[in-house]
Amino acid sequence: MPPETPAQMTYGSQAAAASEVFAQQRDLALRGKSGKALGLVNDALARLDSGTFGHCLRCAAAIPEGRLEVLPWAAFCLACQQLEKDGR
Repeated sequence: MPPETPAQMTYGSQAAAASEVFAQQRDLALRGKSGKALGLVNDALARLDSGTFGHCLRCAAAIPEGRLEVLPWAAFCLACQQLEKDGR
């Protein structure tokens, strides 16, 4: 006996299925991004407790106050951040 072929989906059911997949992927991405952000904040709090907050983890130079105002969990000065981003 040959396998049954699935019933054809209507345009509406295809759109609904696509919307559901999109929503699931969006939720997973947001959860991942939130978890990463929380980790960065917790790392910054640990640096605050240890007295190293505001100093670059790579070169130990002071991170400019303006950068910390914009990105309080910054772990690197701008030059070192670029090096990290470039994988160097």
